[in-house]
Amino acid sequence: MRRSDSELHFKYVRMSPSVFDKLLSKIKPHLRKRSRRAARSRPEMSDTCKLVVTLKYLASGQSMQELAIAFRMGHSIVHYVVVEVCNAIWSGLMEEYLKCPSTPAEWHAVSRDFVRYWHFPHCLGAIDGKHVVIQAPNNSGSEFFNYKNSNSIVLLAVADAKYRFLAVDIGESGRHSDGGVLSNSVFGKALENASLGVPAPDQSVPELGEFPYCLVGDEAFPLRG
Repeated sequence: MRRSDSELHFKYVRMSPSVFDKLLSKIKPHLRKRSRRAARSRPEMSDTCKLVVTLKYLASGQSMQELAIAFRMGHSIVHYVVVEVCNAIWSGLMEEYLKCPSTPAEWHAVSRDFVRYWHFPHCLGAIDGKHVVIQAPNNSGSEFFNYKNSNSIVLLAVADAKYRFLAVDIGESGRHSDGGVLSNSVFGKALENASLGVPAPDQSVPELGEFPYCLVGDEAFPLRG
C-alpha cells in the first residue's frame, strides 16, 4: 500500500504514508525496547507494525480479538501493543499538539481567534464532555453507570475557535456530571485557583467596558465569577 496505493493506505490507517512516517518518528523514542533475552525467545515486533496495529484498532472499531486474528498475534500481545503505542503517542505529541496556554499572551491569542471566527469577544475556549462507552470493570457496581443507561468514562475537552483541543481530562467515571468532572480535573482546579495565567478583566472591547474572560459551555457547567 505504501509503495503502490497511497489512497488505500489512507483508508486502512486513516493517514497518508508521509503523515504515518512523521508520527512514527515522533513516537519511536517513547516505545519500549525488549531485553536481549526476551528478543531471543520471540522475534521483536517492529515499531512500524506496532503503529499499524494501533491505528487500525483506533480507526476501525474492531475488537482486539479480531485484530489478533487478522495480524496472527495473540490477544494479549495486541492489548500490550495498543497500550504501549497509545502511551507513546501521548508522550511524543502532547507538548507539541496539546499544550494548554499558560500565559495571558497565549490566552489573548485564543481570544482573538474567537472574535475573528465567531464574533465572540473575551472567550478562551468551548468546553464539553463526551461519554465514552466501556464495559464496566469487575466489582465496580454503579461507579461508571451514567444517565444514558450505559457504563462510560468521560472525555472532558476545551477547544479553541478552530476546533483544536487546548486541554483534556480523560477517565472520570460516567456517573459524574460534566460540571463535576470539571471541578475534579487538574484544569478545573487550576482555573479555580487562578494558576492558568488567564488574563484579568479588561476593556479590549470598548462597548463592553471592563469585562472578564470566560469559557463557553452548556447548562451542565455552573456559572462562576
